[in-house]
Amino acid sequence: MVPSPWQSGGPITLASDTNELRDIFPASVIMFGAREEELLTAAEHWSGLTNRRPQGFGQNDGSKNLNNDLGATLRWQELLPPTREHARLLIRGGVGTCVEIPDWSVFLQFYDQTTQAILARAHGRDGGSGAVEPGRLRRMVRRAWLDRDNAA
Repeated sequence: MVPSPWQSGGPITLASDTNELRDIFPASVIMFGAREEELLTAAEHWSGLTNRRPQGFGQNDGSKNLNNDLGATLRWQELLPPTREHARLLIRGGVGTCVEIPDWSVFLQFYDQTTQAILARAHGRDGGSGAVEPGRLRRMVRRAWLDRDNAA
C-alpha cells in the first residue's frame, strides 16, 4: 500500500504546511485581527509606486523639513480590514478587495428572505408546479441578491 502524501509519518509543522497551501490557492481571506503581515506585504508590492512627501518639524527651532519618499501606494497596514464585519479578499497579483462578512444570524435572515422570494417568484410564474429550470433559478438568485444590496 502506498502512503498518501498526508501520511508522511513525521510531525506536521504548521508554518511549512501553511506556505504550501498559500502557494496552491490563489486567494486568501484576511479577517479582522489576523496577523498576516506576509500576505499583506506581498499585496502591498502590487499597489504600485508613489512619491510621498512626509513633513517633519525640528524640536529645537520648529523648522519644517520636507522629504521625498518613493514607496508603495498602499502600505500593508492600510490593507487591514477596518472592522469585524469586514475582511480583505486577497487574490494573488493584486491588492484585493474589502468585503463585508455579516454576522451568522444576519446572514441566515438574508438567506431565508432570499429563498422565500425566489420560491414565491418561481411558483408565481409557473403556476405552482414546483419544477424550475436551473438557468432561470440562477437568474432569480442573482436578482434577489441584487435587490437586497440595492435596498440597503
